[in-house]
Amino acid sequence: MEKEEYSSECLSKSPKWTGRVTAGSPNVRQWAGTEYLKLKSCPELSRGKTVDVCDTVKAEDGEDWYYVRIKGKIYGFVCGQYVEKI
Repeated sequence: MEKEEYSSECLSKSPKWTGRVTAGSPNVRQWAGTEYLKLKSCPELSRGKTVDVCDTVKAEDGEDWYYVRIKGKIYGFVCGQYVEKI
């Protein structure tokens, strides 16, 4: 599936806030939406881990997805319902 009119080049890579993972093991995806592939090179996230939230994208279903930075170097998308601001 192709990305819509967006690309990760349009997104901020500077953290706006820090988030805490609230789900057991949410998927980190290549783009916003469950229809996109999981990142292969991403460490597994688990409840309580922190991520840097850099941007927000609305998926086709209207759900907010956060563009996050993990461990200071890996970028991907996590569904907004699994991250809370701390």
